Amino acid sequence: MRVLIAYSTKGGAARECAEILSAEIGDCTVCDLNDKTPNVADYDMVIMGSGIRMGGAYKPFKKFIEKNSSALMSKKIAFFICNKQTGKYRTFVDKNIPDELRNAAICIDTFGGKPPFGKVTDQSWMLKQEIEAFARIIKGSA
Repeated sequence: MRVLIAYSTKGGAARECAEILSAEIGDCTVCDLNDKTPNVADYDMVIMGSGIRMGGAYKPFKKFIEKNSSALMSKKIAFFICNKQTGKYRTFVDKNIPDELRNAAICIDTFGGKPPFGKVTDQSWMLKQEIEAFARIIKGSA
């Protein structure tokens, strides 16, 4: 199964989480949506992630979803967000991911979020157990 992990980040949290998720799943293509837009048709499963700032996902993430919404419905899909306010993650998911895609997703979760402005330089902010559980679901659906 060809798996794409496509993410958008500003502070690096979504990139770090995408890299750990890729290592957990194995044999994935990881793509920063800020740099390029991958072809969804090349993959069987598409995992999308974004940082959240002030309740909103980053523009490259939103544009990728908007452009590929129909194609994504024919794939196995999953979503993750990186947000400091993990208790509000469901609200952020509902606001930033269309109903149709949310309902089709095999997994949606938050992986935590970095405090702004480089206050934390390690990965203590990251919910690694959530990433591991997410990866198990993805591997089980392959």
